[in-house]
Amino acid sequence: MIAARFWAGVASSVFSTLIGGVITDMYQTHERDGPMAMFVGAAIFGIGLGSLIAGFIARYTTWRWIFWLQAIVNGLLVAIFAWVSEKPEVR
Repeated sequence: MIAARFWAGVASSVFSTLIGGVITDMYQTHERDGPMAMFVGAAIFGIGLGSLIAGFIARYTTWRWIFWLQAIVNGLLVAIFAWVSEKPEVR
């Protein structure tokens, strides 16, 4: 679990550092406030909500279920992203 947490932290740090540049590239100056606010709000809300949910899980089950829940949710998200991603056209 420690190795999985390490690699999850390494992989997720890329998104936190690059999202500002991606939003800047995608939107004009007068259009950036909404997408940037949504990203910052999701990041701040996610930190607070994650701690709250983990606290309830640790209280009513064991602390190991926090990691299992993260693994289950991440596996589901990978499957969803793979399913909805645009497939390249074969010509």
